[in-house]
Amino acid sequence: MEISLVGYLQELAKNYQVILTEESAPDRFRELIRALHEKTGQKTVVLIDEYDKPVTSHLFDSQLDAVRTAIHDFYQVLKGSDEHLQFLFLTGVSKFSRLSVFSA
Repeated sequence: MEISLVGYLQELAKNYQVILTEESAPDRFRELIRALHEKTGQKTVVLIDEYDKPVTSHLFDSQLDAVRTAIHDFYQVLKGSDEHLQFLFLTGVSKFSRLSVFSA
């Protein structure tokens, strides 16, 4: 999952002629949000559809904790990026009211 996220962020950065130097997916996500704001002078808009899909896809297997931790770390970036964000919209697919990737 980490490799996929890093690749996806790299593609987004390439589309906007931004060079990312960080290694991990969360660090690259933070770097991309900040770089887009600095490059354009406009705050970044983030749209994430089905943010909880990786968790719901692994509810009944041994990878659940690892997946939940990975997306928690990834989405936690959004909390600390407020100064660079204009708008953030997340949609979920789960019916679990107590499922959260933003807090432990």
